[in-house]
Amino acid sequence: RYRCLFEISKNENSIKHSYYNWNDDQYSSFMIRIMQSLEAVQFQPQQRLLNELDSVNDIVFIMEGHIDVGFEINKKTMYKLRLMHEIVIGFYECSFDRRSLLIYKSRNISKGYFVRKKNWFFINKDFPEMTDKIKLRCLI
Repeated sequence: RYRCLFEISKNENSIKHSYYNWNDDQYSSFMIRIMQSLEAVQFQPQQRLLNELDSVNDIVFIMEGHIDVGFEINKKTMYKLRLMHEIVIGFYECSFDRRSLLIYKSRNISKGYFVRKKNWFFINKDFPEMTDKIKLRCLI
């Protein structure tokens, strides 16, 4: 489901793109480590996942449900975007140690998985080549 996020090219300079797959030892170890770090989560309708300027401690992968994304101006909250399943929340913030810039709220019952920031830090430390390429894509 999250193929785009974890589709990592082997060589940035090659004309013909080749990507890591499960047959590559480093990639399979990286993916297994991520899967071992996943924990299940469920959000109730209207539950806020993050507020503006909150410290982000998890990378959340929403598998099903709808998430409203918005901001607050003059103490009035406005939701301007609705995202549906296969959403990643908190990846940028956890990777670059930033606070949330937006408000995320569950529209209905939303289910998914999350990786704690401290686990992502250790994965980042053990597989810098893989995580650096994912982080670079996050910035583009």
